[in-house]
This record gives sequence, C-alpha cells and structure tokens, in this order.
Amino acid sequence: MSKISNLSPYARPPASIKTTYKFYQKLTLEALKTNPNIIDFQSSPEDLQHHRLKQISSVSCDLINSQCAEFDGDFAKANHVTNNDVPVYEHADLPGSQYDWTRKLYPADNTPQFPGSLAKLTTSFFPNLQPEAAIVNVYTPGDTLGIHRDVSEESDNGLVSVSLGCDGVFLAGLEFLDGSIKHVVVRLRSGDAVYMSGKARFAWHGIPQILSWNELAKVKRESIAKAIPQEWRIEIIPSSEEQRDVTGHYIHQYLSPKEIEITESDALDIVGKTSIGTWSAEEVTRAFCHRASLAHQLVGCLHEIFFDAAIQDAKSLDSYLAEHQVPLGPLHGLPVSLKDQFHVKGVETTMGYVGWIGTFQGKKGTGYTWNPKNRNLSSGGSSGGEGAVIALKGSPIGLGTDIGGSVRIPAAFNGLYSLRPSCGRLPYEGMANSMDGQNSVLSVVGPISHSVRSLQLLVKSLLSQEPWLHDPLVHEIPWREGKATLPDKEKLAFGILRHDGAVTPHPPVRRAIELVVKALRKQGHKVIDWTPPSHARGNEIIVETWQYDGGADIHSALALSGEPIAPQVAQLYGSQAREERSATYIAANNVAQREFQKEYMDYWNSTGDLTGTGRPVDAVIAPCAPFAVARPNTYIYYGYSMIVNLLDYSACTLPVTTADQEVDVADEGFEPVSDLDKKVAEYCKPNLWS
Repeated sequence: MSKISNLSPYARPPASIKTTYKFYQKLTLEALKTNPNIIDFQSSPEDLQHHRLKQISSVSCDLINSQCAEFDGDFAKANHVTNNDVPVYEHADLPGSQYDWTRKLYPADNTPQFPGSLAKLTTSFFPNLQPEAAIVNVYTPGDTLGIHRDVSEESDNGLVSVSLGCDGVFLAGLEFLDGSIKHVVVRLRSGDAVYMSGKARFAWHGIPQILSWNELAKVKRESIAKAIPQEWRIEIIPSSEEQRDVTGHYIHQYLSPKEIEITESDALDIVGKTSIGTWSAEEVTRAFCHRASLAHQLVGCLHEIFFDAAIQDAKSLDSYLAEHQVPLGPLHGLPVSLKDQFHVKGVETTMGYVGWIGTFQGKKGTGYTWNPKNRNLSSGGSSGGEGAVIALKGSPIGLGTDIGGSVRIPAAFNGLYSLRPSCGRLPYEGMANSMDGQNSVLSVVGPISHSVRSLQLLVKSLLSQEPWLHDPLVHEIPWREGKATLPDKEKLAFGILRHDGAVTPHPPVRRAIELVVKALRKQGHKVIDWTPPSHARGNEIIVETWQYDGGADIHSALALSGEPIAPQVAQLYGSQAREERSATYIAANNVAQREFQKEYMDYWNSTGDLTGTGRPVDAVIAPCAPFAVARPNTYIYYGYSMIVNLLDYSACTLPVTTADQEVDVADEGFEPVSDLDKKVAEYCKPNLWS
C-alpha cells in the first residue's frame, strides 16, 4: 500500500474519475433514483450484496444512544436516536489539529486540541479512527464538492464523511498501481456515513450533486402520478377557473354506470353486497381505485398509491368467500383509505415531510389538496387528503387523525360526517406522528365518511378486535349497542354555542346553526344557550402544549431536506426552533388544563337546572370552524375545534347545508370583538363559496 507521504496533494484526479463525476453531476433526480450503479443504503440486503457490499459488523443501538446521550444529554435521553442496530458495510473494491487547506501545510505553532467529546463520540462508532481534525462543509442545493484526495495530513488513519441534514451523491474512486481505476457511487442521506480506511484512505472522492427539497418533492409527486394506470389518466385536466366543481356529474363522465353505482353506495351497503357475493370485492376495489385516481388528478389528495396490492387482497377475499361461503370479518370487501400517518407494510409514510421521503419517519410539503366543490379553496387539514378523496367518492370511508380538528375540519369543508373520539377509544399504537411524547393533549384516530351508519360500522368493527389487547392506551370498552339508539319518545337537550367570545362565525355557518336549532325544536327537543368558561383561556392552554419543545420536532423534520416551513405552521413555531419549556412550566400548564376541564364539567352539570329533562344537556351544537370553507393560507383561527381536544370530549361533524352567495352576504355594520375577529371577517368572500 502506498504511504501517505509519497502521495502529492497537488496531483490531478484520473480522467475516468472526472468523467464519472461529471456524469453524476448532470443526472436528474429521477435518473439518480433509478440508476442501478448507485449504492443506496435504503435498498434491500440483496441489492447491497449485488453492489459488492458485505456487512462486516454493526453498531449497537445501545451504544449509539448512550454516546449521544453523553454528548447531548437531555435531548438524546428523551428521544432515542435509533431503536435499531446500525449495519457497517465494506465494499470489495475499496476495502476499508487544524490544517491550512490553502497552503497544504500544518501550522508551525501548536494547534487547538481536538474536542474530547467529539473524539469519544466518533471513536465509539469508528474504533480505528484517530480524531485529529474535523471539517464542516455547509451545502445548499446545487452545491458540489470537487474531486480530491486527503493526502496532505501526517496521519493515514481512516477518514469519515457524515451527512447531517443533507441528501446528496458521494463518489469515491481508487487508482491502483497497475493503472486500473475502480469507483463507487453512494446516495448519501442524512444520517448516513462513509468511512474510508485501508486502501480506500487514499481514494479520490467528491460530491457531484446536492439534492434540493423541492426536487425531491417533485419526484415524489411524479412517482404518485406514474402509479396511476394509463387507462385511468385524464388526458386534459381543466384549470380551477375552467372547472371549479369536479364532483357529481363532472367526475361521472370518466366512470361506467356500474362504477358509479358502486362508488355512490355507503360503507354499510357495500359490505352487505360483498359479504354475500352480489358484488365481488375485486370489482368494488377496482371501482374505488379508479375513482380515487381521478380524484387525485383533479385535487391532489393522495400521498401513496398501492392499487395492485388492494386488488390482490380483494381477489383473496373473493376466493375465501367462494370456498367458505362466509365473509372474512365485518368489513369484508370494503376499501378503506388511510391518512398518511398509518404505517402500511411496503409503503412509505411521509406525513408530508419531504425529509421523510425514502426513510422511516426521517430516520435513515409535497403538495396542496384542493376542495373538490371549488378548486380555488382548501379541503381542510391535516386529514385533507382523506376529506377530498372521500368527497369525490374515491373511498367509501377513511381514517384520519385529530389533535386540533384535523378529522373534523376536512369533513366539514367537504360536507361529510366524521367522529373525533376521546383519547383511548380507538388504537393509535405504532403510528407516525409529530411531537410524539407530548402527552398533555393526544392525537386520536377518527373515521370520515358519507353517513353516520358508515362511521358506526367501522368503529364497531375496530372495537370487535379488542384493540385494548394491542394498544396499552386503549380503554377496555366494547361497543355498547344500547347507547347507539334513542329510546322512543325520549327528548334530548342541547346547548347551542353561536359565538365563542373570540371570533364571529361567517354568515353561512351561523345560518347552519339556526337551521339545526329549528329542526331540533320542531322535533320537540330542548335547546339552551351555551355560555361556558372562557374558550379563549382554554385555547391558550392547548396552544402551549403544542410548544413544549419549542418546535424542535417540526424543525428537525424539515431540516432533513431543507424545505421551508409553511406559513401557517410558522405562525406557531416560527422560522427556527425556540427555547424548550421547562418541566416546571409543563407541570403548571397541565394543572391549568385539569382545572379548566373541571370548571367546564361543573358548568355542563349545572345546565341540569335549565333543560327540563332532569339531566344536563346531552350534547353541544357548535361551529366546527368560523369558515364554511377557507382559502389557502387564510385559516388563522382554530379555536372552535381545538377546544374539544383540550377537553377531550367526543365530537362529530354533521353536514347541514352549503354556502349560498345570494343568501349568505357579508354583514353590514359588523363590529368585531378583537383584531383577530376583524381579520377573520375580512376573509368572508361570498362570491368564492359557490
């Protein structure tokens, strides 16, 4: 092996290495993803072996977590860096003080000592490394690192290159004594490392390309579009100005009469027919896959498409029914869509984070979803894809998550029914999440569909599987049939919240509330005004729970790809992470939450003196949002929905009516109760609603 002292730092790289470098520098991201010569550590073991890599050891997760905990104690102790051992590979062709880079010389005076904490951390992962110098290169998309070899140093111990928050291409090539050249190309994602030792210590290396977050997002969107079968693709998609409303007759033009019949049926009717073979599970699944693909092309509602797997499962169900003459479970043949927080085997989960593409929850804004009734408006969020695909009947029922209204708001904006159950009612175990570990106000799973009975079918079926045996946070409460129906002639009492004291609902929302009040009274039910403890105070408490970590979790996920924070998210978390709350502060906020819940409970119970039924009110009718629907970047007040999460009450959305620009005119002489109220009122644009 050549000695480091015999190698010139001024030597130029071989022509073949330069040619390879330029080749990968010009490749598009799509070409990089499919290039068979690039080593990707996210690949299967078989693929890595094909690239002449063999696993020679592994670094235990215990070692990684303990060393990181010592290096960055509080954060690492609370958030394990990894729960898995990290494999170490060797390539068959490339087996394994401060420095003046301008003059290629070490300084004559004594150099600063290499930080002991960094030295311990690096030698824990790379035992043969001799930590003497570290170089931090800061990259932005489009940057490169020219081909070079590190041969000016006095030490020929190994070199390590670690990617922190960067996604790029790493090229390394070795020139042998006989003149032959061998090289490898590695897709280096955040958290990946390349260690060059032995002969590879003297390899030429460089970075021909740093990938940008928007390119990664673009390729992701394109991959979803390409997963749609050719025969289901819309040749010319009209703009929102040409075609606002793509529901009903518009989408029907692309479907057969049988597909329309199937996809216009609710979940209970579908199961009733697939369970006895009137409709095959396969034809039902194909119909919904077709309609879902149309929905995505029109409003951008899907993050992942795995139609082939769904159809294959449907075929298996049909075979089972034919052989056994009984359905396989209570949801036999029913397609169900899932918000991109549910982990599905063989399918990527990104939650919309570009930095999670190609990873498991970032460990290693893709688009906007429009409202199907008016593609200039929002479908709501954060389960907006579910709301849109179900509104366009590309799915009969779906599951979303809700920590501040994320199931109810998309349902309300799309004219659907939904349920936000209390914490511990439905399983959440194993799902992806932001702010995981914040337990003051938990996110919950909830269904969205076209009918109440569809929601009932799904919840009842889930509870029949005894989820409390699989998720330790689920309460052992089976479906209670007696609670699902109202005894004959029994009258109920309802509290009516017309204004939460902070923001005035827009005219169509107020009209919807009065329509409900009129209908309840007509049926003989009692309604009373709901004047609870201050919602503004309660909403301040819940907002604090979302900021316990100062936005560290959100910003770290965004930093994986470099994508900017969305304006609405920045309202809460700023452009960078802030100081984390102390344990004392969190405890105080938890006490405030508990006291508010007790105060609210006492008020609820006090209404027993007003209802005339001998009971407090049975439910509260309130707006889900101050808007009938919102334009992008104008949803600035979540108080009507998130107060429910703070109280941890069960809540549902019921579609009542639609906005009418002829009836729901803006208020003349409106007097806002606050600057926020004034701003929300300014977003009232009747001409955009219909």
